Amino acid sequence: MEGHNKLFIKSQKIAKAPVKLVQKDKANDIAVLKPESLSGLPPGLPLATDDAFLSQKVFTLGYPQTQLLGDALKYTEGVVSAKSGMDNDPRFLQVSVPVQAGNSGGPLINKKGEVAGIIVSKLAALRVFALTGDLPENVNYAVKVVYVRPLLSTLEQREFPVFEPKKLEVEEWVPKLSDSVVMVVAE
Repeated sequence: MEGHNKLFIKSQKIAKAPVKLVQKDKANDIAVLKPESLSGLPPGLPLATDDAFLSQKVFTLGYPQTQLLGDALKYTEGVVSAKSGMDNDPRFLQVSVPVQAGNSGGPLINKKGEVAGIIVSKLAALRVFALTGDLPENVNYAVKVVYVRPLLSTLEQREFPVFEPKKLEVEEWVPKLSDSVVMVVAE
């Protein structure tokens, strides 16, 4: 978003809705964007009430590599592999959910339809290979939701519809949540 004057969100149902940057957390590589209008926007995703646990099944919806894979929403799934990031960093979850460029900033979702984390990075496979001779697979990171809450709590509270968390099968959640996951476009 650095160096761009205009930010928009878009999805299969939203052509292009302007948003503005209202809060950012450089340490955790996350930002909060606010739409200019809530009219026509789908419900938001609730934040997880419980911490993610080791082996918890999670999934993500996002728009990775749009220049190559197209701009249709993509689904990937995996598990929480570790409750910490590189060098035991407690801010992150390590997940086996396959992610690509373009998944960053997207939700890591649990079986209750709650956001358990925000996807931020993947292990640099070629660097690891150069150092170790081993090519890592599906070593990806999400900022834990506990580090997202303080960022959101500083904002003005407004009525905004949010999905009610409940336990459903992934096949039931994906169609319900698909419209609520949007692509951020910087111009």
